[in-house]
Amino acid sequence: MLAKKPAEAKKEQPEAAAGQEPVAAEEPKSQQKAAEAQKQEKAEKAKKVEKENKAAKPKAQKQEKGSEPEKKPEQKPEAEPKPEEAKEEKKKKGNKAEPEEETAEKTDDETDDNADENASPLPKEVLDEFKEDEETVTKPEKAKPRDRLASFDDWTPRTTLGKKVKSKEITNLDDILSKGLRILEPEIVEILLPELDSELLLTGQAKGKFGGGKRRVFKQTQKKTAEGNKPRFATVAVVGDSDGHVGIGFGKSKDTVPAREKATKQAKVNVIKIKRGCGSWECGCKEPHSIPFKVYGKSSSVEVTLLPAPKGNGIVAEKEVKKILDKAGIKDIWVNASGLARNKFNLVKAVEKALYQLSAIKVNDYAYVSSLGIIDGSVPKEKPEQPELEEAGQAEEAAKAE
Repeated sequence: MLAKKPAEAKKEQPEAAAGQEPVAAEEPKSQQKAAEAQKQEKAEKAKKVEKENKAAKPKAQKQEKGSEPEKKPEQKPEAEPKPEEAKEEKKKKGNKAEPEEETAEKTDDETDDNADENASPLPKEVLDEFKEDEETVTKPEKAKPRDRLASFDDWTPRTTLGKKVKSKEITNLDDILSKGLRILEPEIVEILLPELDSELLLTGQAKGKFGGGKRRVFKQTQKKTAEGNKPRFATVAVVGDSDGHVGIGFGKSKDTVPAREKATKQAKVNVIKIKRGCGSWECGCKEPHSIPFKVYGKSSSVEVTLLPAPKGNGIVAEKEVKKILDKAGIKDIWVNASGLARNKFNLVKAVEKALYQLSAIKVNDYAYVSSLGIIDGSVPKEKPEQPELEEAGQAEEAAKAE
């Protein structure tokens, strides 16, 4: 055989060494497999233990639950109740359960009333009497707005004119108005004109579709603010005695009642006297049923003209204007209005200015006064004739003698 070269021998040596390494590597693999097998066995044992524990827990709970009813009979008394006693107990329990259901159905008001009745030891008859008394005290009648004072004894005047009226130094309102004295207290007019009547005019309108809202006494306006809408109410009042005296007042407030009171007070303070007569060429009766001459008034775009009318004609005017003229004591008149007369505030102001013209225009000629039957203010009352006075004096003397 041929001898191998030294280079080939060197190559075989490392191959042999490399062949020995896998033998050494095979030994740790067998150890790893053994360790893994041990781990699997331990895991299987642990799973079995967990399963056994889980299966044992419900059994223990069942045993505990089953043991509780066994203890309960031990707590109960040894002597069992008789059947008659058991029936009575059931009845009592049933009676107690029924009122609880009834009370649940009762309203809060009924429970409060029952609580009050149970709290008080008094009988029902006495309680009913007390309730009637409480209702009479706690629920008084609503106070009506003050149109005039019931008695003027409690009134303390603040002006010299008011003091004179209360002391009866002045007994006629025409004397105050003819001198041009300013009235600052409404009580003065209430005392001197006992037949004074007041009324609110329909100047506002309620909400309605297509402008069909009902007419109202108050005109409502709103102001938009960050806090919300702030409403205000305005109204117009007219006062008069239907005998030559009339007054118009305007009131505005956040509420309806103060606005109404302001308007009535201002109307009483603004009372004027007007001239009346028979100025129509169709009549000539010389009675104060109309106005003596034509007058004119204007407010904003509204222009009003008052024309004398014959007797029996009536008041030919808008409804609210008719109320003003009726309070003034005018029975027959024509009213001509132009401009935006649907604005009731401007219309009323224009009529007020026209009525002022009746007292502002002076008629000095006695011929006109007698022919037109002009009367300034109220109609003078007829004085009793002298024979009647003499008879009255004789009757008084006879009564004294007796």
